[in-house]
Amino acid sequence: MKKVAVFGNTGGGKSTLSRKLSEMTNLPLYVLDKFNINLEVLRFLMKNLNKIMRKLSTRMNG
Repeated sequence: MKKVAVFGNTGGGKSTLSRKLSEMTNLPLYVLDKFNINLEVLRFLMKNLNKIMRKLSTRMNG
């Protein structure tokens, strides 16, 4: 399964890009805009992103 994570600053077009990528690739889109992510959480996510994506993939596929 292909996975894409899009990060960026406020108003940078992440949601627009993500929707277009989802449409073009038929990959599911999970929008996290409603979550208030502080710098500590962002650092954790960046450090552990591969592990997190593997766990999510396992849960979605199995």
